[in-house]
Amino acid sequence: FPSHDRVRRQNKIAVGTTCGEQAGLYSIVMRLTGNPGQAMGHHPEEVLFQLLERRGLPAGLEREQFLRPKLAHLAAPEEVTGMVEGVKLLRRHVQADSHILIYSDYDVDGIVSASVMRLFLQALGLDSVRHFIPDRRAEGYGLTLAGLERALGTGPRPDLFLALDCGTNSRAEVDKIRSAGMEVLVIDHHQLGETAGADALVNPQRGSRHHHLCTAGLVFKLCHAYLRADGGRERFDLRSVLDLVALATVADLVPLEGDNRIFVREGLKRLMRCHIPLRLNAFRCHRSQALPKLLNRAPLNLRFFQLMHFAYQNLNLENQNYQKRFELQQLHLEHRQLSLPQRLQLSDHYRDWE
Repeated sequence: FPSHDRVRRQNKIAVGTTCGEQAGLYSIVMRLTGNPGQAMGHHPEEVLFQLLERRGLPAGLEREQFLRPKLAHLAAPEEVTGMVEGVKLLRRHVQADSHILIYSDYDVDGIVSASVMRLFLQALGLDSVRHFIPDRRAEGYGLTLAGLERALGTGPRPDLFLALDCGTNSRAEVDKIRSAGMEVLVIDHHQLGETAGADALVNPQRGSRHHHLCTAGLVFKLCHAYLRADGGRERFDLRSVLDLVALATVADLVPLEGDNRIFVREGLKRLMRCHIPLRLNAFRCHRSQALPKLLNRAPLNLRFFQLMHFAYQNLNLENQNYQKRFELQQLHLEHRQLSLPQRLQLSDHYRDWE
């Protein structure tokens, strides 16, 4: 992947352009270039188009989709390598009402991925779904034998082991799971090494496209592909989790291109409408007391991008140093609203993190 600093610079420009429908094309040019059109004798819109051409976006449909990304522009989920096999495997276990164990990484991308997947499976009628997050200090990073032993020992034996944001190269661990009679579905975006022999591996690194997606984006696309294959889209509204997918996309520092731009744009719109009180409380850590000041200082267009980047990058670091984890229950609320007592209780819980 590109360096984090370079991705940050690219994403600031990309998000600023995504918010252009509110700010206007002229304000974008003036913010990014200091309005050089006045000195050069060019119209600001012409300067913007020159910038886009230098970024490889000539006039046409591709430029229009870059400036005004919509959900209708999402790429077909079946284009992701392993997606068709992953949907078939998951569908078979849903129809059999199987016990499913979700094993996810402990950062924002991993936990959001697990939350979206669990919401989706519950919407399909599965009750026997549980989630496990490994302890970084005691069990290490990713899918490890130590984490696997505790995951399998703390609940009923699953029929399907679902590894999210990890597992691509965990050959010994996956072999152990399969030898115990369980099937394994891995959804991950990390680079390939000696890949595990999972029953289905959804990872765009195996192909030539969609390398920019984080795991939460892949889970969203798997849900989309499942509904396309199985019908019944009324059972789960994919738009209801776009705010979570946007948070994971920004926090994981993946490039804001292709589907990621759409996830972030639509997720920000959803956050701006009604979700800020929930998200600030559900993801609170002791370093986030400066968030209100940050919100007050930030320009309107970039306010929510800066909010996510500040809060969730800090929280990624927090999850590496503390054993306490997110309150996943707060992400599973159907209507995404917390009562005042719930908010106070959750705030008190995270106040103890120091």
